Amino acid sequence: MQVTSPEGGTCQMTSSGEEDTSRDYGVYDLKFLPYHPIFAAATTLGKILICQLEEIGEPEQKDLQIKEVSSHQVIPENITICSVAWFPLQHASDGTRILAFTVEDGRVFLVRFRDDFKSFDFLNGQLPVHQHFDKTPVSNNAERAWCCAFSRPRPDSVMSGGDDSVLRRSTLNFPQDLTTLQEDSSLWSVVTDLALYREKRFPQGVTAILPFPFCTPECSSTIFLVGCYDSSVGLWSVYGKDVPEAEVNLGGGVYRLKFLQYEPGPPEQVACTFQVLASCMDAGTKILEVKRSISGHWFIDVVAEVKDHQDLCYAADVQPLPAPGDGEAPITCLEERICVSSSFKDCKLSVWKFNPLHVVRGGIILPLHSPMAE
Repeated sequence: MQVTSPEGGTCQMTSSGEEDTSRDYGVYDLKFLPYHPIFAAATTLGKILICQLEEIGEPEQKDLQIKEVSSHQVIPENITICSVAWFPLQHASDGTRILAFTVEDGRVFLVRFRDDFKSFDFLNGQLPVHQHFDKTPVSNNAERAWCCAFSRPRPDSVMSGGDDSVLRRSTLNFPQDLTTLQEDSSLWSVVTDLALYREKRFPQGVTAILPFPFCTPECSSTIFLVGCYDSSVGLWSVYGKDVPEAEVNLGGGVYRLKFLQYEPGPPEQVACTFQVLASCMDAGTKILEVKRSISGHWFIDVVAEVKDHQDLCYAADVQPLPAPGDGEAPITCLEERICVSSSFKDCKLSVWKFNPLHVVRGGIILPLHSPMAE
């Protein structure tokens, strides 16, 4: 498979020793290992693929090649893996290459990769850290777990959401110093399984979780965005109130959430602003602006949207900006960004630009994007 960018570069999918890149499975999710050109893909046949981006070609015309590093049958092939999430450490070693994944029967697991991703082992004694159920007086059915994420800034818990309309969180037991993690997987045993806001269940299934890489100044609590089938995005705190700090209706089920900038502001700032890319199923792609005022109140606004797809938008992403060098100005929320969004049944992929300077505050939004390629 080869994709050509608007600027003339290409990205080619290859497999070592093979020319045919067709596969007999679908991919539900794909996540890059933080700070590395390596990603994990969740498949419909119970496999997790580990792939790497490599540069090929001449220096003046470099292209990218996707190389499959390994494939691991972590779950029986009749079970779909719905989502994956990497343990968020900048310097990942064999001891900390941890991946959380969710499956269609509601279970959430942790695995650790070794030997340059050639082997793996289950953590928590091969048991799921928790499971999503639809518990009623007459049934106890497993429900799909659609998303998972590690807490930030300290990744000491795993959160997941599913069709049971509950966001679950399990606390992990490991050393205080994350750089000295030992090989003993018992250090990663589950301490508790907490169903957050269970008394106030979400109106519909939880489909997206986006933790912030900093805590609230007043209570040092992990904060995160939660997206649901009912089109809502809410800002929540682990130890906060049983209602969201802020909430907005996006007009379509919220399937993916991603920061436009990698780190949305330093934690010492009381007032901050950052942007989030949201995949909203039948409502297309939207860009949200999340603000915290000096007084500590949160606000969520829609500042841009793309509706050029004819079918469900299940995924969107943004091209990362290079880190500023010494003496260069820091990255802000004002840089033009290149994004890509998808459409399900019509098999459409669109590449477009978002310019924050074209957004009119307090009035009509001007042209929000410039299509580049489909």
